[in-house]
Amino acid sequence: MTIRDTAQDVGVAAAYAKLLTYYAAKAGNTTLGTTAKNTAKGLLDRLILLKEDKGISVCETRSDYERFNDVWDSTNQKGLFVPTSFSGTMPNGDKINSSSTFLSIRSFYNTDQTPTCTGGPGSGMAAITAFMNGSGPAPEFRYHRFWAQADIAMAMADFGSLFPNG
Repeated sequence: MTIRDTAQDVGVAAAYAKLLTYYAAKAGNTTLGTTAKNTAKGLLDRLILLKEDKGISVCETRSDYERFNDVWDSTNQKGLFVPTSFSGTMPNGDKINSSSTFLSIRSFYNTDQTPTCTGGPGSGMAAITAFMNGSGPAPEFRYHRFWAQADIAMAMADFGSLFPNG
């Protein structure tokens, strides 16, 4: 096995804390149970330290933005696949056809001004465009994924319910 990349995903941390919480509740006052409870509490305490206005998140660098403008290429299986026989329109009016890209059917991204974590070359789409053009680093943003926020909330609720005294 080869580790190709690492990350600090808050949703995965919450899921792990939830698993440890239930293990600790079942194991009770044993060495492993106490260790699981303390580890779960430690993870949850550290997640709270990452709280900001929109939720709990960390800065995440994403190099896959380079694929935003890829048209489907069957030889390398990259790009947005739209069958050649299909054409349509997105709710925002963007046309969908076999030469569409991820970005071409989501033109509203072009006005995005989300600040980058590092304050790199511009913000939002400007940072992504600079990266796609090879004139800037991979953009780094805070992502507030629903599943991660929900998992954090459930992990904290479960811990509080199973261990009301901490």
